[in-house]
This record gives sequence, C-alpha cells and structure tokens, in this order.
Amino acid sequence: MNEKENNKTTAFDKWVDSFKKYKLLKLPVSLYFKYKEIIMYLIFGVLTTLVDFAVYFPLANFFHVHYLIANTLAWIAAVLFAFVTNKLWVFESRSFAPKIVLKELVMFAGGRIVSLCVQQILLYITVDLAHINKNISKLAVSVIVIILNYVLSKLLVFRSKKNS
Repeated sequence: MNEKENNKTTAFDKWVDSFKKYKLLKLPVSLYFKYKEIIMYLIFGVLTTLVDFAVYFPLANFFHVHYLIANTLAWIAAVLFAFVTNKLWVFESRSFAPKIVLKELVMFAGGRIVSLCVQQILLYITVDLAHINKNISKLAVSVIVIILNYVLSKLLVFRSKKNS
C-alpha cells in the first residue's frame, strides 16, 4: 500500500497487507488491493442475494405471503443491506450526515427500482401465466435480475469517464 491508500485503509486492509511478508502470498495480496472494489462488490453482491432469498423463501413458503409481496419485502431488505455494505465496504463512503445518507439511499434505491419492476413482471409471467413453481421462478428470474443490476450499474451508475 502507498501513502495515498493509507488514508482509506481499514483494519481488514491492514490485516490483508500483513500477509505480503510471505512470498507465496505477495501476489494475491497485491491483486486484492488492485481489484479491491470489484472483489468487495462481488462478495457483497452474493451476500445481498442470500439476504433476498432468506427473506423471500420463508415468507412465500412458510408464512404463505403472496409471492409478489414476499418478493417486494425481500427486495427492500436486500436493497437496504446492499446500500449499507456498498457504502461502507465497497465504495468506502464515510459521510454519515443525514442529508447525504438520505440522498445516497434515494439514488441507490432508485437505480434498483428498474430491476424490481422487471423482476415483478417476470415473476408474474412465469408463475401466473406460465404456471411455473414460484420458487423455481424466483431462482431463474434472480439470475436475470443480477445480470440486469450489473449492466445497469456498469452503464449508468458507475460508468467510467471515458465511456460517458
């Protein structure tokens, strides 16, 4: 790590950096710091999907909440989890002023509303019109939504200056 990176160094970063003293781990550690944002985005993306499933499946299957309502509640939980983890660990935004946090949350959730609409429409089509099991539909539609979220984030939310 250089001095510039030191200003945003977390305890986890320091712990990972401590492994550089082992020759075998020097390359993986340097790759971690080079691709840290992407690695953290992927890790928390998987965890966000798990939050989504952990809310949806019990609501839809054990509590018999309508699958579209269960999906909306799961989406809310997943978006809140993703917002917090992306803010703190992926993009390391450290501002906690209520006005700034609210603005970030509204912008973040706004970007996810498109994928919620697509998810709801696809679930309705697969469950009500095609008569596919709601759980199988949720899993299949989630793959499409994960890809859509990535594409939307890459093209609209986190686009590089050279592509704009």
